[in-house]
Formats: sequence, C-alpha cells, structure tokens
Amino acid sequence: MHINSIFVKIWNINIHTQKIYENLNIPKSIPKKFLFFLLSDGSCSRNLAALQGINTHIKLYNQEILFTCPDSFVSISYNNYLHRKVWLTNNKINKLAFAESYWKLYHDPYNILYQNNHEPVGKIFITSEKDIHRNLQNIYCGYSALLNKELHNSNLLWGRSYNIVLNNKVTIFMHEIFSSFLLNNL
Repeated sequence: MHINSIFVKIWNINIHTQKIYENLNIPKSIPKKFLFFLLSDGSCSRNLAALQGINTHIKLYNQEILFTCPDSFVSISYNNYLHRKVWLTNNKINKLAFAESYWKLYHDPYNILYQNNHEPVGKIFITSEKDIHRNLQNIYCGYSALLNKELHNSNLLWGRSYNIVLNNKVTIFMHEIFSSFLLNNL
C-alpha cells in the first residue's frame, strides 16, 4: 500500500513554492487549531499532546528496505532507503492517522529508527536529541476507500507531505493522512 496509489487528491496546495503562509489559498472551513497543526513545524505526536492531550502510539504496518524508489512523488533521489508505514493511534486501538515515510539509509536516523521502530518519528528525534527541521511541501485533501475504512471515517481526509532535514540534508520524506476525528476534535 503506497499513499499515491490509494489516495485520490481533490485539493492540493504546494506549500514550498509559497513565500509566506498568509497568502495561502486554504479553505476557510478548516478549523484554526487543525490548520495550525497542519502548518506547524513541531512533532505530530507532541502537537497532539499539546493541543488535545492525546498521547500517540505507533502501530507498525510495514517496514522494509528497498533498493529503488517506486514513488515518483518522493522529491529526494536515492537508491537505498527504508520504507516505513505506520498507524498513529491514541490508545493503541483508535487510529488517528496513517503515515508513510522514506528514510535514506546512509544517514544516522536510519539506525535510530531501526532500533525504535514502534516510536513516533518526532519522539525518536526528541529522545536522540537530533536537531531537525521540517520543510512542508504540500497540504491536501481527498479520499481513499481503504484509509476511510481503517480510520472509521466517512468524510474527506486531510494530509500533508514534507521533508525532514538533518545536518542540512534531506533525510526523510513523509506523507501523513489524518482522520476526521482530529479535524473535529483539536
């Protein structure tokens, strides 16, 4: 399961081409707390804890080492990478989001992740005291029969894609698709 093959985008904005966030053409119907959550540079799990008191857990769906990149949407080019897919849950039962990430293998974060593959990405970096930066690429909404079923969702799903930069190098590319529970409860 790759996000680009199961998720149909009906609205997309390319964030990294915008000069300032105030000029974004984002629908006014997005609640401000959820918009803050989508645009923020912080850890997803830490932001959920701060905004709603939700502690997130990881349910590993799949993790594998691949030698070519099948996802043409990935904006970083490399041959060997770790492809990880997880569900973010609030109590190890209720699914809040689906995340798919591509990790360059020759960077230290690969070793950190491999040892902590049941931890949220943000928590891994916070615990390891690595200084990272996130470059938000896109915010989008759409639908996916598979994700809607897994997230117990009947509404449009919102997502974002971004790069994680470590030591001035793009190290990780991430897709996150969020349940409407977050849209309505942040």
